[in-house]
Amino acid sequence: MKEKIMEYLPNLVRQKKIIAHIFMLIVLIFTVSFATSHLLIAYHDKQKTESEIANMQSFLKEWKEKSNVINTASMRPVDPKQLDMVQTEILFNIQTNHLNLVSLKDAQKTNQINGHVFAVEFTGPYDNAIQCLQNFRAKDALIGIQHLNLEMQNGMMHVKMSYKIYTK
Repeated sequence: MKEKIMEYLPNLVRQKKIIAHIFMLIVLIFTVSFATSHLLIAYHDKQKTESEIANMQSFLKEWKEKSNVINTASMRPVDPKQLDMVQTEILFNIQTNHLNLVSLKDAQKTNQINGHVFAVEFTGPYDNAIQCLQNFRAKDALIGIQHLNLEMQNGMMHVKMSYKIYTK
């Protein structure tokens, strides 16, 4: 019996080595699969992040171009807090041209999100009224004349107009 055991012992040792090699191969395959899946997930996250960065850079480039256009424009919307200052400059323009202010009203009908509407009436000599209209501005504020009515009354120009001061 001892001889039979000794005869099978080398085979048993070989089988243990084969089983150990198979076990190591399975562990290696599992480890490589696990590492590959993590590598693929990291690569996908990298691609997603690069796409988001490209979108952000595109947005910032577009915003910068639009901002430069607005900032280089001679007229642009003003902050709502600056409406009084703009109105003061307009009244000063009327006074500088020696015109008589008849009325100045807030003509805002609804809450407009991009500006504020005013109505003004003034009278004075024709040349002064035209000069005032040609210089109807306040520094770099964007102002749009919505309605303008000019009438001669008793040798004086009577001007009625509504205008919108655009706000940010």
